[in-house]
Order: sequence, then structure tokens, then C-alpha cells
Amino acid sequence: MVDSEVHPMIQLYSSLPRQISSNAYTLSVNGWHNSRESLRSATLRVNGNQVSHTPLIYCYNQSLDRLGYYQFNFIVLLDSLFQESSLEVTIEISGKSLQIDQSLGTIEIKQVPSHRQILRKRVAICMAMYNPDIKHFTAQLDSILNQSYLDYDLIIQDDGSDIDTFNLIDQMVADYPQIFLYRNEYNLGFYSNFEKILYRLGTEYTYVAYCDQDDIWERDKLQEQLDAITQDGTDLVYSDLAIYDDKGRCIQPTFWVDRSNHREDTVALLLNNVATGSTILFRSSLLPRLLPFPQRVVKTFHDHWTTYLASVIGSISYIDKPLVRYLQHDDNVTGFVRFKRVPLWKRLAGLLSLFIIGLKLLTRQNVSSLYPVLLEYQEVFNKNYQRLILYRIAAQADHQLGDTV
Repeated sequence: MVDSEVHPMIQLYSSLPRQISSNAYTLSVNGWHNSRESLRSATLRVNGNQVSHTPLIYCYNQSLDRLGYYQFNFIVLLDSLFQESSLEVTIEISGKSLQIDQSLGTIEIKQVPSHRQILRKRVAICMAMYNPDIKHFTAQLDSILNQSYLDYDLIIQDDGSDIDTFNLIDQMVADYPQIFLYRNEYNLGFYSNFEKILYRLGTEYTYVAYCDQDDIWERDKLQEQLDAITQDGTDLVYSDLAIYDDKGRCIQPTFWVDRSNHREDTVALLLNNVATGSTILFRSSLLPRLLPFPQRVVKTFHDHWTTYLASVIGSISYIDKPLVRYLQHDDNVTGFVRFKRVPLWKRLAGLLSLFIIGLKLLTRQNVSSLYPVLLEYQEVFNKNYQRLILYRIAAQADHQLGDTV
């Protein structure tokens, strides 16, 4: 394929949904445009009204025979659009000598009842649930109901638990108007399940707190975190936690044993998370950039993505006090692991072992099978790295604009 044979076109990575429910929070529109022209920006319109504007990212597309392409990524807040019965989505691509308008499709809006139409609370507590131990779940639920701060909704998203367990939980929470229980038709995994909860939230929530199904919150957890995030003016706050076994015995009074709390080092934070999900409270203003979650590669976690994003576009703070009793048991999705300081000779031995393993891999005939995997990793990393750069530029621009006003 040569350049003269390629016609400019706009393609979406995923087609727009034919229908969305009225309790959806955001719409993600991601795609690319190939052109020989120098392009600058893309504008998304819904029913003729501009809803988002973004610069275009120049990329390399192997499938287009070395032809460059421009990538766009829109995240649209939907709350203000639900007075319409349908959404006509169009995109405008503009450059020095080129302007293209193209319809991307029409989306019907299905009106459904939502917990957001019932109560309006300051904090949304988001719990991802899957076949919980009833004893541990009851302890977690009691610790939430007995919080000193009570202006919250608890949204529980069940990820396909067995029906008897789900029905029992349903009965347990039925008498609490601040608790809303939803059930997935099939298992998504904890990462996508947390993402689905966030999509349920409305813009009226000021703060969001992650919650596990089997920990215990200290009575003043929410209040102390709200005080800290307000006083510090940060976008996210997290706390220390204590480690307990399934018999209720404290086996470690702090999370920071032989590990670094490197919240101000963005490079170290990218490589290793410091904030465990159940200790996190963040501002809901992060949601438009937090969603959708990046494509999951190996062990990608919702709390790591949330914490790193907050540090890149804003700031995070820490409460040096265990506000959560983290239950360590065999069924944890994530567990407490001690990271001990390793002597220099052991580090060198480890590097030597990796080198030897690398040599062994290179001698194998089927090593070429790793190439598609590496390409996938590179594509996912590049896409989300560019996303973070754009967020950082936007955050700096907003800050500079605020200084001049």
C-alpha cells in the first residue's frame, strides 16, 4: 500500500453502543484518523452541541503499512444529556488545510430508575463483591454502618456470586436505604467490576471511597479522611492500615514494614503502588479522566491507576494512622507482602540469574512467539502514557490560567 492509494478516514476502536441507560455516567469515544495532512485537533458534538475538544496524537500504525495516523480519545459526561431521547454523535477533524465532519452514529437512551434519583450524598462508597465470607462481610458492613460520618451511599456491585450468597446479602442490606446492591450477569473480575461501579456514579457525589468486602473500617475513617483532603487541598488521600488474620489477631500494626511510602516520587510510584484500595478516598472530579480504566496487562490494579493518575494531574496526601483493619487470608485478591531490604550481593545475584534466563530464552526456537505479546504491551503502554501526558498538560494549563485570573 502506498500513500497515494490511502484515502483519509475516521475509524473507531469500538463501535458506539446502540443504546445506553439513563443511569450511565460517561461515554468513551476512542478512534483514529489517517491522513497525509498535518492535523491539529478533534471536536466531538452531540446533537449539534460541542461536548469535548482534544488535540490529536500522532502515532504509528503497522496495519496501515507504515502510514502514520492520529489518535483521539474522548470521555463525555452524560448527566446533562439525558433530557434527550437519543444522542446523535458527530466528530470534526481539523488541520492546516483539511476539515472533516463525520457522523459516528446515533445512541438511544433507555430510561431506567437509578439510586442517584433517590438520594444525594456527599460520599460514594464503592464495594466490589464476589462470594464473600458472610462472617467477614458482616463485620465490614457493620464497620461502615457505624461510621461517625454518615452522609454516604454504599454501592455494592456483585460480580456473579452464587445465587444463595447473593440472596443472603440482598436480605442483609434490604432495610438500609443508603445501600444499593447490583449484580453482574457474568463474572468480570475485580478490576472491571470496580470500573463498572464508578460508571454508576453521578456528578452529585463529591468524594469516592473504595471498599473491600472483608476488611474493617475504624469508626472515624471517613471523617478523618474528609478532614485531611479538605485541609490539604489534595485530590486523593490514603491512610496506613493494620494487618489482621482471620481470627481477629493483629499480626502487623502498620503497612510500612520494610517498604517505602514513596508518594512524592512519581517514578517510584509508577513502578510500585503505595495506596491500598480500601484506604483511598478521592475527589469525584477525577472520574472523567479516571474512566475508562486502562487495558489490564498482567497485574494491573484499580487502586494503582487511581493513585498514580491523582499524583500526575494533581496531588495526594497521607494519614499516618491505620484507619483500616486489613484482613489477610487465603482468598484475598491482593495480599500483604513484606518487602525486605536486600543486600547488594543478593541484588547482583538476582540480576545475574535474569541474565542467564535471558540467554536461555534467546536459544529457544519459539522465542518469536513472544513478539506479539511484546507488541501488545508496547501498544497499551504507549496509549496510556500519552493519555497521562495530555492530562498533565491540561492540569498545568488550568493551574497557570488560575494564577492569571
